[in-house]
Amino acid sequence: MHASASVLTSALLVLVVGGCTSDPVARESAAVIQTEQPSAEQARRTTMPAPLRDPVFPDAVSEPQHGATYVAVVLAAGSTDEIETTDEIETTDEIETAVASVKEYGYDAGVGSVGCLQGADEVLDLDSEVLVASLLFADHRAARSFADAYVEAEDGLMVGRVAVKTYCLD
Repeated sequence: MHASASVLTSALLVLVVGGCTSDPVARESAAVIQTEQPSAEQARRTTMPAPLRDPVFPDAVSEPQHGATYVAVVLAAGSTDEIETTDEIETTDEIETAVASVKEYGYDAGVGSVGCLQGADEVLDLDSEVLVASLLFADHRAARSFADAYVEAEDGLMVGRVAVKTYCLD
């Protein structure tokens, strides 16, 4: 049944029911019933939740160039300890968690000294030797898009977003 036909039927029902009695309370109740009936459109708007949008994850820079400018999303900061014998970097739980978290969305976070992301140490107030997990994006819009989507999807915390010049990529 169309929404307008439904409202018309309700109005006629109220007139018939309300008009068949001399009791003023019954007439008033019938009028209240008619005015409280939402149209089909009103009912649909109030009962259907707004559709949820999937977060949009932009592409990160997959092969950053030495000396190039990017926007870094620094996901976590931690240890500066290195294991001398194997030249592996010893990471903290926060860094490992951040790397694993973004991997679920198809990203490979880089892990290295924040000093290799020129500009990040000053802006984020980190010692240049602090180890960070980060992703690089071509521009601020993509970095912000990632940050918004990551926080929405993962409630992911991050250290910050900053324009950087990359080094230590040899």
